[in-house]
Amino acid sequence: CQAGNITCVNEGFADRTYDHINQLRSRKHKDAVLETKTEILAQVQGFLAGKIKLHNQENHPIQVDSICLHSDTLGAVELSRALWSFLRG
Repeated sequence: CQAGNITCVNEGFADRTYDHINQLRSRKHKDAVLETKTEILAQVQGFLAGKIKLHNQENHPIQVDSICLHSDTLGAVELSRALWSFLRG
């Protein structure tokens, strides 16, 4: 994108764990999806602070311009409301 002068938007996934800085943990693992409000809001708070906690508990810097919450995550409607309220502060 940079070479072609194309604007890029970095998406962070509120409801997924990361194995590596830009790699989501495979859904083959039972802990690949974050399902509780506490976990999801903690991940988003990290995004806002510019960091991500990986599956192995290491913290890494991250830049997030857009946040995704998957519609197939259990309780997605309620979670999206909680996320919206959190972001609106």
